[in-house]
Amino acid sequence: MLNYEEIFPNNQILNKKILIITMFSNNNIINFFKNKEVAEVVTFNNILSTEEKQICQIENLRGQYPSNYFDIIIIQDGLETAMNLVESIKVIKNLCNEKGTVFLITRTPNLENNYVDEQYENDSWRFTAADLLNLFNDFNQGRVGGNLQKTIIIAEFLKPENYQEEKLNEKQAYHCRLRKNTNITQQANTGFFSTTTY
Repeated sequence: MLNYEEIFPNNQILNKKILIITMFSNNNIINFFKNKEVAEVVTFNNILSTEEKQICQIENLRGQYPSNYFDIIIIQDGLETAMNLVESIKVIKNLCNEKGTVFLITRTPNLENNYVDEQYENDSWRFTAADLLNLFNDFNQGRVGGNLQKTIIIAEFLKPENYQEEKLNEKQAYHCRLRKNTNITQQANTGFFSTTTY
């Protein structure tokens, strides 16, 4: 279990606007901020849910808040199920304030994170530390870590002043169904009965 007090000390979250994106409505991280002296906490878990799919639609945040609105953006379980990973990352970067922080908690391609596991059956993506550093190459790197089992990556990125967005179209990440690294513009097939090549 993450030590949120250590990760987010009071002096770093005081009067900050915080966005929490979580696929599974993780109440631990939401509850942590409830009694803190922050300016605003917004939680987002907009999920497209059908019999075959559960997808976190981060791109739906576009236009809901002004650019550079949030001081801290925390994403837990959201990127793994993104249908449009490029647009999701663009929205996150756009909503992050200059000198703000994007904090990512994602699953890795480690075999223990087998996508057939019921808990993760709708995942399309997995990320190594190198993948995240590449996807957020236009941000400054902060802390990077993970758990002992190497199934979780925790990474922090800081938006620089005078930010210039980098193109994402050529970036890659591990695709669960294809079981290899592929361009992140690849359509994310989710659910056991989606069309794919075996």
